[in-house]
Amino acid sequence: MRRRRLLARLGLAAAAVVGALLLAEGVARVVGFGATPPVVRPAPVTFRKVDDDRLRFTNRPGARFESRYAYGDGRPPLVVEGSTNRHGFRGPVVPIERTAARRIACLGDSYTFGEGVGDDETWPAQLARALADAAPDRPHEVMNCGVNAYDTRQEVRLLETRVVPFAPDVVLLAFFLNDAAVRAEGRFAGVEFGAPSALHRVLTTDERVRALRGLSRLADGLADRIVRREYLVFLGESRSRLYAQDSPGWRMARDELVRARDLCARRGVEFVVVLYPLLFRAGVGLATHDAYAIVALHCREHDIRLLDLEPAFDGRDVDALRVHPADAHPNAEGHRIAAEAIAAYLAREGLAG
Repeated sequence: MRRRRLLARLGLAAAAVVGALLLAEGVARVVGFGATPPVVRPAPVTFRKVDDDRLRFTNRPGARFESRYAYGDGRPPLVVEGSTNRHGFRGPVVPIERTAARRIACLGDSYTFGEGVGDDETWPAQLARALADAAPDRPHEVMNCGVNAYDTRQEVRLLETRVVPFAPDVVLLAFFLNDAAVRAEGRFAGVEFGAPSALHRVLTTDERVRALRGLSRLADGLADRIVRREYLVFLGESRSRLYAQDSPGWRMARDELVRARDLCARRGVEFVVVLYPLLFRAGVGLATHDAYAIVALHCREHDIRLLDLEPAFDGRDVDALRVHPADAHPNAEGHRIAAEAIAAYLAREGLAG
């Protein structure tokens, strides 16, 4: 009798669990919960090859492009449109001839170019507005010279060949975690990254898990979110290995930052390295914290002005500042936070003019 009661209770508990799972699966299907669709980007229409072994490619002048961010839960997709001007830079045309405005050139990769945001939402565009709001009687010209997938060597070469002719007063080089990766050569400077975690591999390659994900929207959505988080952990940890003292990519980046400092100094131009973090928390700080401490030490030792943007994101829900669950680039709000921190720094250091 006692055994039958126990089995009956276990049966009821199991039925309750199954019922709850079926209910959750039904809700997931109704609300559209599931794996996030991938981002749809066009072919790299913004690029053109150039005959320069260091640059390799630049932005194509007069390009127009569109990226589509789908959600799979009934929301309409986010469509982001962008363009490059006749100089191959993003944003309004700045004439090569100097005007009375204080001119600020912004170098960097996709975090500066503004992957996933509109032309007027990039941090250089929002920096221009922040400076205008702070000093409406003091004109500024802010140039967005970012190029997707550039590393530090390419950024400094672009400064030397394409940006110096504009005679900027200030050069801001937005440094990102991948910049020590020699991306221009299609490799990561000989550093072995390994692979994401065992959990990531199971959720993406195990046939039984894949079958379950195919049957259940709930399982597919939960697995998708875990996979994306595990990949961000992997991205931060693996790319931080680039910053070992003997890493060829980091040696290259160190040398190029010093070269940019000297190039600007010879022309009376203020040079500032801006550390733009990966917007993902890992432990007590953002995932780029330890790697950027190494970059900051190098800058201090070589008298290079430095602004670390990580404190600007303290207390923020950084997960809400990424452009899409499938894209770790900052959204317009993330760019705004960066722009306001940079504007405050320029004013504090007397570099705003």
